[in-house]
Amino acid sequence: MVMRISSGIESLDIILNGGFLPKRSYLIRGGPGSGKTTFCLHFLIEGVKNNENVLFITFGEPSEKIKENAKAIGLSPEGIVFLDLAPSEEFFVKDQTYDIFSPADVERGPTVKTIVETVEKVKPSRVVIDSVTYLRFLAPDVYQYRKQVLSLIDFLTDRGATVLFTSESGVIPDDDLQFIADGVIDLIMEMIGVDIYRRLSVKKFRGSSFLPGYHLIRIGHGGIRIYPRILPQKIERKHIGEKISTGIKELDEMTNGGINRQTITVISGAAGTGKTTLAMRIAYEAALRGENVTYYAFEEDPAIILSRAKKVGMERIRELVEKSLIKIVFAESLKFAPEEALHITLKDLRERNTKLVIIDSLNGAELALVGAEDKRRPIQAILRNLVANGATVILIDEFEANSRGFTRLGVSYLADNIIVLGHYVKDGVTRKYIRVVKMRLSKFSPEIRDFEITSEGIKIGERVKEVQKLC
Repeated sequence: MVMRISSGIESLDIILNGGFLPKRSYLIRGGPGSGKTTFCLHFLIEGVKNNENVLFITFGEPSEKIKENAKAIGLSPEGIVFLDLAPSEEFFVKDQTYDIFSPADVERGPTVKTIVETVEKVKPSRVVIDSVTYLRFLAPDVYQYRKQVLSLIDFLTDRGATVLFTSESGVIPDDDLQFIADGVIDLIMEMIGVDIYRRLSVKKFRGSSFLPGYHLIRIGHGGIRIYPRILPQKIERKHIGEKISTGIKELDEMTNGGINRQTITVISGAAGTGKTTLAMRIAYEAALRGENVTYYAFEEDPAIILSRAKKVGMERIRELVEKSLIKIVFAESLKFAPEEALHITLKDLRERNTKLVIIDSLNGAELALVGAEDKRRPIQAILRNLVANGATVILIDEFEANSRGFTRLGVSYLADNIIVLGHYVKDGVTRKYIRVVKMRLSKFSPEIRDFEITSEGIKIGERVKEVQKLC
């Protein structure tokens, strides 16, 4: 097995199939503010944790400023040796030529002497050079710049160091640096609306496979968090044939015993048909059995959902919430990138051993997702990941059934099961109905039946006959 060294960011190690390969060089590219320095600090801090000697060579930002910025976001620079080679104020005042390396030999010149002496003294296993772009500004020509960078990296890797060196992408061309490096990682920053979104992409990783694509980055207290791009998981159903009761005898009969575990059920219907109440009743029944439920509310305040549930026969609803058997997450004002949403839901699933996940509603979830033009695809991937990890999912979708179908275009393919709520007119009176139109893993009754929400709970009546208008 090839030895790896951790990047200091657990999810990045997953993307890199275990971490960096030792004694190699990696180019970290990105514009101003993309997180290059913070990224490199994680790498060095991980070395300090492992009792390694680490070195940070800075040609641009003063080391004291780097330390201040690190501490401001909760990263400790303690144990990192800094070599500050940034030009001083005196240099610019005197208008001198800043000769970084001797054109004749990389081991000549005062700056090179300082680097060599520091490396021989520290004997670092990890080195960061931030940023080699400054060398291009100060080197006499492109040839000398390329020679200087290559010589410096070879000098460090020959002495057993793994090197990260940064480049300001877009400032000057860095194709030659990408050629020199064993790996290239792009840090991309873009504005979506009024928010800044950062992503990471591995362009090159010599000697190893890696997870391609764009991966979400968040920078905050504690430094960088990376959320790998979503990959739909293959679903291996561990509970084939096992049903969960909806808590409504008649609906269990219509679904031939209840909803299959590890499936996705869409409850579709027009506004005011009782979709949220039906979903909460299923959640209530699961919690009464001692199963953990997480309810993601994207539209209604949890207090309103709970108050209405209690008024329609779910007397113990607040008790179940207090016992954390039902957890309601109010996500109405939150914005998530798809990768972040998956991380949040899977983290909850694993920590709480959640058995039932309810998303209310698909419309709200689509509005909350940012950074994806086609939102159905990441939503499908999130749902499949939840099911692959053992959850049963209920997804509420607002849609008024018509001649074109029972769900919005593109929704039915998400579902293993579809339950439709709607209105019908009989004798001049508008009533509600319930109907099961799809169950992928089970037989079901497709009949249309009366649906009523009362103070005693949900009532499902006899089959609807002589309908004047179904809507």
